[in-house]
Amino acid sequence: MEWDDILLEIAWRRHEESMEDKREIETKASFILAANGVILGLVVNGYSVLWIPLTLLAILFLLASILLCTLSLKIREYHTLKPKRALKFFDEQDTIEAFKRELFEDLADNESFNTKQINRSAGLLQYGIYSFVIGVILLAVSFFVFILT
Repeated sequence: MEWDDILLEIAWRRHEESMEDKREIETKASFILAANGVILGLVVNGYSVLWIPLTLLAILFLLASILLCTLSLKIREYHTLKPKRALKFFDEQDTIEAFKRELFEDLADNESFNTKQINRSAGLLQYGIYSFVIGVILLAVSFFVFILT
């Protein structure tokens, strides 16, 4: 295996890893959204055993979590290698090595762009998770305050 083949293999693997990262973020965001729905459903049905001021604050955190998770799921543009573009690279190059270099450069550019998109989604998801956890903790404290008063 030559060095250009090794570089292409690395680029392809990184591209696959970035798409896997994207799917993992989407899965986690969907799970947190579902958990928010369940928790809010419980709050609506069980508000009589919660201390209202703290419950309202918890609801705000849960709603913020829903918003942040939804934004992390927002459809974003991701770059992939398009077959027509690869064919154009092939037609424009004199040698297979030049073709591989163009292909590698395109994959590297795509990976850089996709990483920025994935990092944006991951950042929003991270804040969505923090907000969710704070909301759940506030609901637990609200329940205990209600019991103690």
